[in-house]
Amino acid sequence: AMGETPAFFLLCLALQLPSAARTSSREPAFTLLAEEENALGTLRVIDVTVGHNMQLRLMALDNSVIGAQYTDPSLEFSTPFLNFAIHQSIAHWTPPPQRVLQLGLGVGTVPKYLSAAGVQHVHVVEFNPLVLQFARSHFNFAPHPHTVLVADALDLLRTRSSNNSSSSSS
Repeated sequence: AMGETPAFFLLCLALQLPSAARTSSREPAFTLLAEEENALGTLRVIDVTVGHNMQLRLMALDNSVIGAQYTDPSLEFSTPFLNFAIHQSIAHWTPPPQRVLQLGLGVGTVPKYLSAAGVQHVHVVEFNPLVLQFARSHFNFAPHPHTVLVADALDLLRTRSSNNSSSSSS
């Protein structure tokens, strides 16, 4: 139940909402859609409605928002939070990258956007298998054409780095 969500988290969430939401005369309404706990924490999917026409869905791990998207399909690639726009800006580099490695999936908006913008290979490493499951079931994330690996990114990079150094020294 939403009543079990810590009040401090909801306050922090309200402060992170897009400016249009913060200036609305109506209080945001929060609807808990999913909540599941694993060894990494409690993952929640929450719909936030502000006014009559702004709605976004977000994913939070404990008290941290790890991804969000508007629920209106016409806003699929619009980003509710500035830091997501920074990630998406990669697609506008000249020349655009052909391969991108993303550490952490969030809700899957960034890999979807990069693929739609012409990035050929988007590889994602996500530590929490529940994040991938919720991204698929609540945010319409489809792993294909992306490569999604559920693993510890630091361990993966260390392994790849040690494999490269041992093969280059032979």
